[in-house]
Amino acid sequence: MGLPRINPIYNGRFVLLLLKHTLAIHIAERRVYVSLKDYLLSELKSYSEKADQKICLSPTENFADRGTSNPDYLDKITNLYVPEMSRGKQDKLIFSGRTELTNSIQLIYQEWMQKLNAKAITMKPLSGLHSHTLLALAFRNKFKKVLLVSESGGGHYLTENLFSNLGYEVMTMPVDYDNHEIDLDKTCELLKNNNFDMIFVDQSESLNYMDFSPIFKFTDAYTIFDASHYLSNIIVGDYKNPFDMGFDLCLGTMHKNFPGPQKAFMASRELNEQWEIITRAISMHVSSFHFADIFKAGMLISDETALKHNARLYMENAISLEKALKKNGIPVVERRNDQPSSYFIFLNINDQDIAFEKYNQLLDGNIETNYRLLPYSLGYGIRIGTMPMTLRGMLPQDTENLANIISSIYLDGATDHSSQAIRDFLCQIDKRKEI
Repeated sequence: MGLPRINPIYNGRFVLLLLKHTLAIHIAERRVYVSLKDYLLSELKSYSEKADQKICLSPTENFADRGTSNPDYLDKITNLYVPEMSRGKQDKLIFSGRTELTNSIQLIYQEWMQKLNAKAITMKPLSGLHSHTLLALAFRNKFKKVLLVSESGGGHYLTENLFSNLGYEVMTMPVDYDNHEIDLDKTCELLKNNNFDMIFVDQSESLNYMDFSPIFKFTDAYTIFDASHYLSNIIVGDYKNPFDMGFDLCLGTMHKNFPGPQKAFMASRELNEQWEIITRAISMHVSSFHFADIFKAGMLISDETALKHNARLYMENAISLEKALKKNGIPVVERRNDQPSSYFIFLNINDQDIAFEKYNQLLDGNIETNYRLLPYSLGYGIRIGTMPMTLRGMLPQDTENLANIISSIYLDGATDHSSQAIRDFLCQIDKRKEI
């Protein structure tokens, strides 16, 4: 018997009570008791079934296990405490029986270091923002003045506040609002006239992948690049490696451009004092590091053919979908054609109420996007990403059909015709993926 759909807000008719391990749902005078476990399993099943019927265009998510190996026996060992490095009698604590797993982690690290051309790596950080926080904590007694990419310049919306709240003197890179990117010429001028201890480049909201090599003529600061939204393309060699630009540290999360779990990494170009400071801070602030996710990252990076194929499709699909939406009169923000692309598409609505209305209109039509305050002073709009549907099987030749579906719902709302069009679209790409 399926569980009733209950809104857990008191409205005079429904009350949701959580008492120990029992969920008591009061419906008028009648009570129905179910275990919390059964209720949660039912919710997960329901969400999963509905997700398969939707077009997911949220750029910060992926179907991590769709088409990848996720063996059941990972669940049996996922909660074990496994150290990154082998331990000896000089250590304060050793868990027995973990040596083989620790050795496997080191093999995974070696593979990632080779692909990134790094001398050291850790996967202890639990998320991208967690890695930002660990960096800020690590250097707050060594560095004082930091240069960042602001939220309006395409950076993460929390990083500037994070560093400021921990006592850093923060300045941000000048923005070229007309071309929707960082103004490198003005940034170089800023570096000529200021001495920074640290430079942190994060292109969380960029339409193109920029080459920051010019800034290194004017600074000897410690430099960090967040590669989250371009990681697969960097790994397979399609996009310039941040280390080749001159950056000292590369970090990123694995669930955005890389088809992995919600996990993060930090990789260093050299074994040096700064890397020692980072690893000491991580050891102080992170204990268990969810090693089963690291195993998944190892299995995914070893399939270079699939990684390269998908990395190129993310961007090709984004460019094709952007062009098709523009052709249909949807207000897309056009990217530059002379720089490598991101998988983002911005719908430039510039009115908060209308943007929220259109976002909900698409959601009601089973198209998932992001309602977002866009960078570059564009105002409120909608952010779209092509990675989830690419991993589901979408190809560039599908984007015209998808653009027509999006445009129909965006302009006129959901209809029976658009619902059938979505079912047909998903059926087509799912069959192709199965083949």
